[in-house]
Amino acid sequence: MEKLTPLISRTEPWEHTKRKRTHTTPDPSGTSRVFDRRKQCWRVFTSGLWQVTLTAAFCAALMGVYYYYSKQAKLSDGQLRNYNAINIGLSLFLGAQLASAFKGFAQNIRWQLLSSRFLELKQFDMVLGCESMITSAQLLWSGRVKGRKLPSQVQWFCAISLLLNLAMQVAVAALGLIVAPDVNKLGFDNRELGNITITDFSKLKVSPIDPISVFLPPNSSPKALANAFGRAGEFSLELQNATYFDQHPDGNEAVFWDCNEVLDFCASSMVLRDCSEPDKEKGDPERCAVTARGVISAAFCETPKNSRFSTDNTLLVEEEDGTSNSLIWSGPQSRTVTTWASDDTVECGALCTAVSDQSVDCDTRCTVVKALVPILDDTSVDGLYHLYECESWVGVIEPLENLKQTIQNVKNTENAQIPDEVARIFASGIAWQTPASRSDDGSMYAQYPQSPRFSTGILDNSSQYISYSIAIFSSFSIGIMDRHGPTIRESGFPPMDQQKLKVDWNWVIFVLIALPATQLILAIIVTLLSSRAVIKDTSFIAAAQLLKPALDDLGSKGSILSGDEIVDHLGKLQLCYGVRDLGSGEYFVDVINRSDLTGDRDDGVWEPGRKMPEGHYDGPET
Repeated sequence: MEKLTPLISRTEPWEHTKRKRTHTTPDPSGTSRVFDRRKQCWRVFTSGLWQVTLTAAFCAALMGVYYYYSKQAKLSDGQLRNYNAINIGLSLFLGAQLASAFKGFAQNIRWQLLSSRFLELKQFDMVLGCESMITSAQLLWSGRVKGRKLPSQVQWFCAISLLLNLAMQVAVAALGLIVAPDVNKLGFDNRELGNITITDFSKLKVSPIDPISVFLPPNSSPKALANAFGRAGEFSLELQNATYFDQHPDGNEAVFWDCNEVLDFCASSMVLRDCSEPDKEKGDPERCAVTARGVISAAFCETPKNSRFSTDNTLLVEEEDGTSNSLIWSGPQSRTVTTWASDDTVECGALCTAVSDQSVDCDTRCTVVKALVPILDDTSVDGLYHLYECESWVGVIEPLENLKQTIQNVKNTENAQIPDEVARIFASGIAWQTPASRSDDGSMYAQYPQSPRFSTGILDNSSQYISYSIAIFSSFSIGIMDRHGPTIRESGFPPMDQQKLKVDWNWVIFVLIALPATQLILAIIVTLLSSRAVIKDTSFIAAAQLLKPALDDLGSKGSILSGDEIVDHLGKLQLCYGVRDLGSGEYFVDVINRSDLTGDRDDGVWEPGRKMPEGHYDGPET
């Protein structure tokens, strides 16, 4: 236990042991102290080791904080605030600890610097205060030896001390760059209740300041908007099949489709977004995220019927029983691309049966879409077409079972729905474009000569592909509406950036090990160098007692003179922290004035640059 006492009590380097009183060597005043170089060396080392231990403790604490928070899959706002507070606090303590360690090194080694040579009074005073970084920086120039080109010991010490101190402080600051919260690529965090911005599907419209409005004709009708949205979605929304949807259940802003090859029934899902502050209309995509809410669009097409034009606006349709029926068709008679038509007056039937498991009435959200597809290998004069009659349906907004998210983001689901009349417009969006101009049949027609996906003149001529095209067009239209339509504010769980702590472990481990290791090496070097001289207390009282003989010429005058004024008044004194011999094996440390020495001083006791002798130290009798 006695060996551990220096570590526990942390005896300071300047706390020299008292002289033992004997009959032959009495010390009635109690002012005599023993300078034991080995013990002082041990005290300097244990003092530095204590500083190294504190530095290592702060580095280990930072390492633990980084490890704990980096293992979290995602950080909530509260966790992020806690991390920032702990990280900033530990970094500040670590920086202060490093500065404190360098201050201790300077307080120990300055006595060796003061004893290395004679210094001018101004230099002597600055070396006494070299624990200050400002003073150390000043000594880089003022600590030179006049007439000598090489740096002095004082300059070397100050330069190395400043560089290492600054390098360590920069290393601590750099931890903030190599360890930083980053937006997790997995998405967003929806765990805190607040206000949420969602698309208002109650009316089909777009803000005149939205960028997409420049591509729309002025005063566009809701049906024209539904068609324009679908065209835009073809080029800006990702289209994936259901297999991709199942493999990426965390959500993706895309249209997912699937078809039933037996029933020629196709459905697609559009995953919707939720946004937090700022409002989506102000354009902040960083705060919008896909959710568990989505809309399913579906289409069912019957077996196509062969058709020919008997007149310019009359289509002769062949029925299964061999008979023919006439159908007014005032749309374009293209032989290269498909013509899509919509008729609101026809009731739906087959599709309602296919989606009967839904919680809505199919009739109120369903329309009939027709597709007139030219048969390109037909060489007849009048041309043969396939006429498809399809039922298109748009469901309600509801959580999609394939997605992992389980939080119902929006509290008021009634305001977050697509009304029946708007759903019917989306359902037949592929056919809404130009009103019939040569007939009063009430139908509308659309063609897509520049779109390989919806022209179908060069694609599969099948009921499945036609139903697929209708369904994904409706989803495209809903998706663009979700991006550019008007918004409403509701209570819910807004998407917040999901943070994850990004740690460059190679650099973190290097920095957090290098800091205490470097400090330990410096502690050993300072221990070896500083113990060449007697280390005195850092108090002002001890400094005043030491400098008193050098200021005797000033007497009691100049009580409020500044340091520079005292230097000017006393002239160019050259002082050295040295040892005087009292005889009988006793010494005392003093500030030696160079002018007090006559001739060459070589009394075998001490001279500047030598080690101070071990023994008893006190002072002369007055």
